[in-house]
Amino acid sequence: MVKILLAAGIDVDVNAEYGEAWPPLHKASEKGHAEVAKALLAASADVHARNKYDRTPLQVAALLGDTKVVEALLASSANVQAKNKRGEMSLHEAAEEGQIEIVKALLVASADTEARNKCGETPLDIARERGKTEVVEILRGTVKKTKPEDDTPFQVKKPKRRRRKFFAILGRIVDCVRVQFMKSSGRLL
Repeated sequence: MVKILLAAGIDVDVNAEYGEAWPPLHKASEKGHAEVAKALLAASADVHARNKYDRTPLQVAALLGDTKVVEALLASSANVQAKNKRGEMSLHEAAEEGQIEIVKALLVASADTEARNKCGETPLDIARERGKTEVVEILRGTVKKTKPEDDTPFQVKKPKRRRRKFFAILGRIVDCVRVQFMKSSGRLL
């Protein structure tokens, strides 16, 4: 439908926010509609726009796992280094969800594997915490080893769905608050 409207020359604002304050390119990224995303990009949709969660279309596609949409966005010069409110880039999002092919595509596009979010976590840290073994292995091959423990073998256990996920998120929040407190009080970690 989007292609038909655009091809017919109907005046469509491809950057307007609809519904939940998501521009059409974000919705196409969320739903995995690569052809719609390409049509919107061809009609000058803003590849750097932010939704109400401060995510770019690339971050949405990386989080939800559509490789074709990610490739279309990267081909349109999407910024792989763009950060959201939490300081997370697309690589953080893909690592957290275990999106292997997307992690690879972002690495090819020169995503920064050493970038830290506001809690001080790298994409590798997040993948380890979430038990995303294959992503950990991919990222371990790209990260500079700065500490001896970076080279040690590790075990990733399969988390028990809801309870482990809840405690992982709660732990990240507590760690983030601790880091922010330490920074604000002038104490170094």
